[in-house]
Amino acid sequence: DLYSAPKSPVAAAALGPVNDITGTRADDGLVEAVIGRLKAPERADNERFRVMFRPDAVRFVESGGTAARLASIRRIGHHYRAELEAGKELILALASDSPGIDVGATANIHIDPDQCFVFPVD
Repeated sequence: DLYSAPKSPVAAAALGPVNDITGTRADDGLVEAVIGRLKAPERADNERFRVMFRPDAVRFVESGGTAARLASIRRIGHHYRAELEAGKELILALASDSPGIDVGATANIHIDPDQCFVFPVD
């Protein structure tokens, strides 16, 4: 399925909006990104990676996860479109419920690693 398991960054972006953040190889071989540690693609010896995930993969959680500052939020139909800042990364979230915090406040977010696409950077 190209939508849930794209083979390239181009394919991931062609099928809808995606967050595109940076990752680096950690000492244990995993990919370290602002959203957590992820499995590196097989046979990838690269030091830098693109970590991509869809806005609807972002979940607001009470505790744990990644701390991110809520930069903006607006209601679009039955969903909320939120822009968050985590470190130097901008993350777009599409949620069915309001995170219940004000713009400028810190939210905790979680992205399921199985919904992330990790691609080596040449």
